[in-house]
Amino acid sequence: MRITERINKSRRKINGISACFCMRKQFVLQIIQFIVDFSW
Repeated sequence: MRITERINKSRRKINGISACFCMRKQFVLQIIQFIVDFSW
């Protein structure tokens, strides 16, 4: 039981990190797009 709990916790942590990274990536892409639009 405890082993699976640990695995679930670590998996949740990884999901949170990847979700944060995806959001940050989207944010950066939006900024780049905005800069490109502003430049042109």
